[in-house]
Formats: sequence, C-alpha cells, structure tokens
Amino acid sequence: MTLEEMESYRMNVHMLKKVRDMKRRLLDAAYPGGNGADGGRAAVSDKTGKIGTELGDLDTEIRAMEIVVNRKKKKVEAFIGKCDNAWKRQLIRMRFCRAMKWQEIAEVVGGGNSAASVRAIVMREVKKLAENGAGDGEKRR
Repeated sequence: MTLEEMESYRMNVHMLKKVRDMKRRLLDAAYPGGNGADGGRAAVSDKTGKIGTELGDLDTEIRAMEIVVNRKKKKVEAFIGKCDNAWKRQLIRMRFCRAMKWQEIAEVVGGGNSAASVRAIVMREVKKLAENGAGDGEKRR
C-alpha cells in the first residue's frame, strides 16, 4: 500500500464525515426540536419537497461513499496492523481512519507533541511500512 492510497482513503473518510454532517445540519434546520420522528412540524416551509429530496440525495450519496470506504478499509487496517508500535499505529489510525487534522492529533496525544512532530512520525512510519511491502502480502527487499 502506498502513501497515496492511504491519503485517498483518508479523503474518502473525510468526505463521508462531511456529507453525514451536512445531513445532520439539514435535519436540524428542518426539525429544530428533534428529528421529526415524533410528528413535529418542520420549522421551514417545504411545499415543494426540496428538503425531502435533498435528504434522499444525501442518503444515496452516503451509501455510495460507505461502499467505497468499506471496500478499502480492510486493506488499510491490514497495512496499519503491520506497524509494530502501538502508539504509532494509533497515530496512523487517527490520521487516516478518522481523518483527523495533524493539530487535532497532537492535542489528543499531548506530551508536548506538535502538529509537525506528529506528522513527521506518521509519515516516516507509513513510508517505512510501504517500503517494506506492508499490506502487499510479502516483504520487499
């Protein structure tokens, strides 16, 4: 697995999070007191059904994105699992599987780590794993 493939997976996860958040915001705008499941009235006028249509489109987009993410997930997890250091594995997961920003990761791990130092650790480890053929089934020489 290459760094480019890992980055592609991270972007897929990031976009999926954004679309899910967009759906949540749309539901919040339409039903400020809840999700409308209790029969509450929408707070916005939707005579033409635009909100319902948009929600349906978002559901379709989310399902399609979940298929892409799930298809790649097993390969990514296998690649990350080849890292023999649990702390570095967790850093890699935060970046690529949870699509966290470098600064967010640095804040979570603490210990005086900066965004730049966390980035350097992760990038060095991912490159090392890629050079050793992690996730490709055998070690490269």
